Amino acid sequence: MDTDGFYSEKTLEFSQIVRQLFLCAMGTPGGGKSLPSMRLMRHFNLFNFPNMSKETMTRIFKKILDWGFASYSASWQKQIVTMTELTIETYQKTVEVLLPLPRKAHYLFNMRQVSEII
Repeated sequence: MDTDGFYSEKTLEFSQIVRQLFLCAMGTPGGGKSLPSMRLMRHFNLFNFPNMSKETMTRIFKKILDWGFASYSASWQKQIVTMTELTIETYQKTVEVLLPLPRKAHYLFNMRQVSEII
């Protein structure tokens, strides 16, 4: 990344890389994950997307359910707020209790699971 290329081990010739672009994504450290070195991270622009608040998640998923249940009876439409709030509460409790560990690395929950339920 620093020198725009690399040397071949066999011929010791320099191969130049033209128009390189590196794109990386990572989660927060913990559960067996650690931060990369600052020597590597200095090459990237860092963006952080904080977790959404409960009100924001409720508003987003309530709109989705309003659209999805538009053709249903009024008795079903009254349950939209309850379904949304219970789903988000279950998600938040799951993230709080089922933390990822090195031996349980599959305990990674995100908004994808909430959207699958909704």
